[in-house]
Amino acid sequence: ACESFTKHSYLVKNVEDIPRVFKEAFHIATTGRPGPVLIDVPYDIQRAQVEEFIYPEKAEIIGYKPRTKGHSMQIKKAAKLLESAKRPVICCGGGVVSAGARDEMIAFAKKTGIPVVATMMGLGVIPMDNDHYIGMIGSHGKSYANRMMNEADVIVLCGARVGDRAIPNPKGVKASIIHIDIDPAEIGKNVNAHIPIVGDVKSVLREFTKEIEACPCDEWLKKVQAAKKEAPLRGEPRTDFVEPRAFMRDLSAMMEDDAILTADVGQNQIWAANNFNTKEGRFLTSGGMGTMGYALPAAIGAKLAKPKRQVVAVCGDGSFQMSMCELATANQNQVPLKLVVMRNKFLGMVKELQ
Repeated sequence: ACESFTKHSYLVKNVEDIPRVFKEAFHIATTGRPGPVLIDVPYDIQRAQVEEFIYPEKAEIIGYKPRTKGHSMQIKKAAKLLESAKRPVICCGGGVVSAGARDEMIAFAKKTGIPVVATMMGLGVIPMDNDHYIGMIGSHGKSYANRMMNEADVIVLCGARVGDRAIPNPKGVKASIIHIDIDPAEIGKNVNAHIPIVGDVKSVLREFTKEIEACPCDEWLKKVQAAKKEAPLRGEPRTDFVEPRAFMRDLSAMMEDDAILTADVGQNQIWAANNFNTKEGRFLTSGGMGTMGYALPAAIGAKLAKPKRQVVAVCGDGSFQMSMCELATANQNQVPLKLVVMRNKFLGMVKELQ
C-alpha cells in the first residue's frame, strides 16, 4: 500500500535485525534523493526482547550507491548547448532546496546571465528581488514566467520533476532540455531530456559554473526582466478589509532576512507563494499534495529545529481547523511562533475553481 510514496520499505522478521534495519533506513532516507522509508514491525516482533542492542557504525547496503557527481562529458555537452542558446531558462525545483544548493544556483545564474524561474517546491532559493529571478511557474504561477518557458529554446531543469502543476503539458515543450536530478527515475519520466545529468545538483552546478562561459542572451534577459517589471501588481491594499496579497508583501517586508514561513493549502498558499519574498530564509509548503493542516505542525517543527529564527505559519480557516489541536503541542512545548489565519468562511480554492 505504501510503495508508491516510499523510497524503500522493511518488514522486520527477526528482532535481532532491528538495529541494522534502523541504521539502513536512516541512511537510505537521508542520502541521494531524500524520501520516506517504511519500517513494518509486526506485533510478535514488538513484544520480543533484543538480547544485545548494537547500533552499527556504518550502513553497508549492496546495490545502493546514489550517484552524486555528474558525468563530466554530459556537463561539457550541456555547457556547449547553453553557450549557443538565445533564449535559455533555468527552472529551479525542490531538489535544489533539498540539496542546499542556493549559493551554487545564484552563482550559476550570475555567471551565465540566464533568467531563473521556480516551481512551487523550488521557491526561496533565489530571492524575488534578484535581477535573474523571474517568478513561479505553473497553474498558479506568474503568466509571464509561464510564457517565458514556452518561448525558451533551452531549459535547464534543476531538481524538478515536471509535475502537472508546474508544466501542464510536458509533451508540448519545444525547447531542448538539460535535466539535472539525483534520481535517474525522474529524468525523462514526464518530459524528454536531451542531455540527462544524474547527480547531486549542488556538485553538478558547481562543475557546470566552472565549465561554462557567459551565454549570449542579454537581449532575452532584458526582455523577460521588462515583462516582470511591467506586469500589473495584483492585490492593491484596501480600506474595507485586508487584501491578502498586499498583506503577504507587507508581512514579507517586516520579517527578518532568515525568517521561515510555512504555508498551508489553498488560496493562502498561492498568495504566500507569489507574494512572500523569502530572502535568505525558507518557504515550507506541501506543494501540490493538498495536505490541509500542514502549516501549524510544520511551523512547530521549524521553530524547534531553528529556535533563533522567526517562524510564521499562514493558514486558511479550513486548513487551520484540520490541525488546530496542535496549538496544545505548541503550548506544551512552549514554542513561540506567529500564526496568521486567513478567514473567509469558505474553502477558498474549492469555491474559486468549482
